[in-house]
Amino acid sequence: TIVPLINHHHHFVRKQVLQSFITLFKQDITNDATLEIIQRINKIILRKKGQVYQELLQTFLYLPLSKTILEKQANIHSITQKKGKLTKKERRQLKNAQRKYGVQSTFITDNTRDYELQNANINIQHKQRTISALITSMFQSYFTILKEYTTIDTLPWVLKGLAKYSHLINLELILDLMDLLKNIMNICNIDNLLYCLQTCFRVLSGVGSAITIDLHDFYQHLYQ
Repeated sequence: TIVPLINHHHHFVRKQVLQSFITLFKQDITNDATLEIIQRINKIILRKKGQVYQELLQTFLYLPLSKTILEKQANIHSITQKKGKLTKKERRQLKNAQRKYGVQSTFITDNTRDYELQNANINIQHKQRTISALITSMFQSYFTILKEYTTIDTLPWVLKGLAKYSHLINLELILDLMDLLKNIMNICNIDNLLYCLQTCFRVLSGVGSAITIDLHDFYQHLYQ
């Protein structure tokens, strides 16, 4: 496996491995290979206690976890659960999903050329478990680095990832995240301070809007 090479001491090797991962993520319809890579990266980060090169964190930014992708997959799942004939638009969406999201479907055709869904063999439960495992490993890596915070090189990439995937953060983790960010802001440089503030407000403008948090410390840092 080439996964350990993403933390190689030579910059050129790390960049080549990162590019290989990016290509694989785009081609991995089932996300199984993607999950294996991310779980191994997470183990490296845990073993090294966050003392890793930034390419490991950059890898997370290319995962298929955007809000748009997840919404499309949920929409396809709802179509496969529908009884009766599909509309022309739904047939087109399902055919596109077959190419993009690994949906396997079987249709029958009658004399009028109308399509009916006979057997939608999308393994939606498997994909949901895979996506959930990806998210768990990614956030475990992020929180490991935030708790250790002994290097400023990787912190910006952690905060960029948290901001990008703020729609996936569990409400139960938000309070812990805010506490970690407050602690880091007291000791980090100005660049990372701005990243912390950006991450905080991005998270709280999304799923975090459902909870009440005292932002006095964050505003104090902002106006200082």
